Amino acid sequence: MGAACAFAASALFLHAVAAERLHDSRAVSSRKEAPLTKASAILSQDLVRKVLDAAPFRYQLASWKLGDPLITLWSPNGSRRQLHGHAAGIFGGVSGARFFPLGDRLLTWSRNGLALVFDVATGKPMRELRHEAFIECVEIFPDGDKVVICEADGSCIVWSVDTGELLSKYEHGQPMLVDQSFRVGVEVFPSGDRLLMWGSDRNDDQAPWRFGPWVVDVRAGEVTCRANPAGDLIHFASVFPAGDRVVIGGWGMDTVTIWDVAACIPLRRLVHSQHTADAVVLDGGRILATVATLNDDYAVRLWNTETGGMLCSFGDVNMVLPVPFQREFVAVGLNTAELWSLDTCAPRLQLLGEQIVDTAVVSMGGDLLVMAGSKDAIGWDLATGRRLLQLKELATGEAEVALYNVAIGLAGALDPGGFGR
Repeated sequence: MGAACAFAASALFLHAVAAERLHDSRAVSSRKEAPLTKASAILSQDLVRKVLDAAPFRYQLASWKLGDPLITLWSPNGSRRQLHGHAAGIFGGVSGARFFPLGDRLLTWSRNGLALVFDVATGKPMRELRHEAFIECVEIFPDGDKVVICEADGSCIVWSVDTGELLSKYEHGQPMLVDQSFRVGVEVFPSGDRLLMWGSDRNDDQAPWRFGPWVVDVRAGEVTCRANPAGDLIHFASVFPAGDRVVIGGWGMDTVTIWDVAACIPLRRLVHSQHTADAVVLDGGRILATVATLNDDYAVRLWNTETGGMLCSFGDVNMVLPVPFQREFVAVGLNTAELWSLDTCAPRLQLLGEQIVDTAVVSMGGDLLVMAGSKDAIGWDLATGRRLLQLKELATGEAEVALYNVAIGLAGALDPGGFGR
């Protein structure tokens, strides 16, 4: 999906973990690619495949809730520990977390401008990145050596993780109103040499504040493509896996546009709905899913990105998640998720939750789905539909929190046990 960074909350407790392998033969048999050289070891499906080939695929989880200063790290064998470093309160507490490509580090951030890089092995912060404004959006570069953090005013800073040095800062140069409602987004291109940046107010009843989407050359510090010359109100944008195209769209627009990055021209305009809330790139960029919400029937449409033709449409969906290594995707509804085939445009597996789903995430290996709600989170084996784990809310004695979140990362050799054992 587009990289508008929202902060959610969760406090989760590991209740049970099935001691069985998450990976099955359908995924393993497809990994026949040649080994990578060090020079090409950038976060991509190739790198993930290399890790998968090297050892049984095991995951670690991180969970947090809004306003809590702690983040809980779950090892593959079910043990847990808490990471300290953030302050308490809605602005000082953890608002987001993301694992680095190989799972050896964890990036956490809070709205008050503090981002921390934790060493997963020791559980201690190894780098502190402070900002003067609220943090709105965070992305990790594919090779894991840099992060880009965007502030509430729309400026984005690239940091060196190893040295803590501020490498570059990008500003849009437009004033914004103090009471303006805004959103900021950033996404790193798969090659790691460019950024896709954008920002906008959430409505049109005030003087408009918006910029981008811009394609920014990280080394030169220059904008190489302005993919929205008309100044439309953009609410989501995303980069295709090959880095050759981007897709943009916005609330109130009935058209999602695919842009050629090199030529900086629109290639396809796909008409869906004025309430199109997201566009998700599937199947290596060959298919695009557009998702409409609110006054529509929560419909999803699948498009052929080369021809612009619509492949199929279905409804009652809140979000769409790609499934790596498979011609499949997950469609998440109010309290259910379905695994859909791109070949048949039909669901092959239905996973029934026990509550309203606030957030969902698919693992890098494409074999684990975790759906989180207000009470717990449940992990499913996407190959068989079996429930593999359940995370339950911690009794903190604090006010009820409606949103929960969880991150999944590679465990590698960090723990001898695991979901995969």
